[in-house]
Amino acid sequence: MIFKYKLLSEQLAVLKKTKRQYYKIYQDSCYRAYLRLYHNFRNALVDAILEFKHSTTPQQLISEFESLQLTRSLHMRETTFLDIIKECVPFILIEWLQSYLKDL
Repeated sequence: MIFKYKLLSEQLAVLKKTKRQYYKIYQDSCYRAYLRLYHNFRNALVDAILEFKHSTTPQQLISEFESLQLTRSLHMRETTFLDIIKECVPFILIEWLQSYLKDL
């Protein structure tokens, strides 16, 4: 699963460059691709947790995941979900996942 997202994250840089060169054709495609990749990543994590924790609701998990703020700009120094896909996992995400999966 992570390999698939890693490939998609590499495509975002190419998409950004293409968007700059051919803006009339692609317009806001990069932002939509970024959001689609983010939502797929988030949903994969939520589904994995729900597989083991049936007492938790998807809405609760999504809300908590969003509060981690992993969608910050790619140009900022904070970690984004793209960094996670590239195997740089922030402690805040590790702690969040462990809070749900520690009893397994």
